[in-house]
Amino acid sequence: MLGFEPLSTQVANSAYIFDIVEITGLKEIKIAFVQIPVGHVVEILEYVGIDIYPRSARSCDNRTGHICLRVENLEEMFKELKAKGIKFKSKKVANITAGTNKGSKTVYMLDPDGYII
Repeated sequence: MLGFEPLSTQVANSAYIFDIVEITGLKEIKIAFVQIPVGHVVEILEYVGIDIYPRSARSCDNRTGHICLRVENLEEMFKELKAKGIKFKSKKVANITAGTNKGSKTVYMLDPDGYII
């Protein structure tokens, strides 16, 4: 729904992967590469075989990740995605009134597993 184009997937389970990440109980890492509309490629990882943080984690909690996607018309996209059933943490699009992004707009949405984007 965000216009990402799946490029490839792979599973990383070679010995050197475990040496790099040093995570007890890790069985493998599922990797997906997707191209976003402006041509950049994003790598998405899923660590398999370990306890994960609950999807109830807040964006300010220790060890949570963050991804920000810049779009042309956030208010239009917000309405369109809500109409398609996408759930949002934010009730509305907020105007940024201070800092580097002053004058921009922002909203938090939830991925299919309930994690914040």
